[in-house]
Amino acid sequence: GGGGAEQAMKMEKPWSCTVCCFNRPTVTVSDFNTGEVLGMVSDPCTCFGLTFTMKDPQENPIITANGGCCQWGICCPLPCGPCAEVNFELQEASSGQAIGLLKKKVPGILKWCLAPDVDNYTVRFDSNGPWDGKNKALMMAMAIFMDFRIFSENSNDDKDDAPPQPE
Repeated sequence: GGGGAEQAMKMEKPWSCTVCCFNRPTVTVSDFNTGEVLGMVSDPCTCFGLTFTMKDPQENPIITANGGCCQWGICCPLPCGPCAEVNFELQEASSGQAIGLLKKKVPGILKWCLAPDVDNYTVRFDSNGPWDGKNKALMMAMAIFMDFRIFSENSNDDKDDAPPQPE
């Protein structure tokens, strides 16, 4: 419609001091309207590679997103060729079966030059996965969490052009 936005979910990540494998970050995702906890997304410790885990409200792992460590888009993000994307295979946590794909893609050259903090995310939900509404919402939260954890290194973020906050 008219350009308005309605909040659907709330993501909370309390401050924590992460040191190597200790006290790894976790975000709790809840329904904005009801307050019901949908689950959690965490960044577990892995020596090499990028892995994220999606958990149910009882903290049981449901889905893992594995990005490996050797993708051009992680080392050298550019708007062309293999450097333009990073793929995370989605796997069912209990069986390791592939159930989808989360892809981060750098936009075209013009957007990349003028708005370096813009990225496109695509999620493919395979029919063999546990994709109810809650898990799809958690997957969207996982994409946002990954973006902040890995890809939000931008000089535009350092500018303090935000309006003053009331005290």
